[in-house]
Amino acid sequence: MAETRRLPTRHIQSHQGVGNLLAALRERSVMRGMWLVALPALVSGAVSVLGPLRLHRLGASAAAIGATFLMAAGIEAAITPAIGRLSDRRGRLLPLRLGLATTAGLLFCFSLPRDVLLLAVVVVAIAAALGAFWAPAMAMLSDAAERQRLDQGLAAALMSLAWAAGQIVGSGAGGAVAKAAGDALPMTMAAALCLGTLVAYSRLSPPGSLSRRS
Repeated sequence: MAETRRLPTRHIQSHQGVGNLLAALRERSVMRGMWLVALPALVSGAVSVLGPLRLHRLGASAAAIGATFLMAAGIEAAITPAIGRLSDRRGRLLPLRLGLATTAGLLFCFSLPRDVLLLAVVVVAIAAALGAFWAPAMAMLSDAAERQRLDQGLAAALMSLAWAAGQIVGSGAGGAVAKAAGDALPMTMAAALCLGTLVAYSRLSPPGSLSRRS
């Protein structure tokens, strides 16, 4: 609170609008940042739909399902600040690589447990792995917007748009695919997206573009 009071109260209007936003969307670095915000949202949307249903089929009560997702949210929120500090010290790429690899492995395991407790552990672990995405992904998108001289308010709009799109696609498509072909297929598809992103970023993006600028 004390630090907040020291912030300047005068706002300087940027005079940017939809045209600037659309121009920024033509830049690869901005689109890559949006994808790294959308991808964990997509995974989260799928898990939020399929996790409770699978837990219920294994015999979990409503209270147990609620407790699982409450614990998942709490752990994700707890590790996000630490991931942010790691991203600032070691660059954006390290936590993103860890998050992509760990999330992919856990998604492959999603349909394997036949016990409520084991599945609950997997769900909580997925949420923890997703926590490695948010801070570096949003920082990357913010950095990309700054390089394009895009107002940070509009950059925040891009973050919200990417997150919402990921949630909608993940929950909707994940549920539809699972209904047609079982839980394993949508989770395998999500894992493949994580692995593909990990490979693509390793090959296409130089380390300097993914790390904190000095």
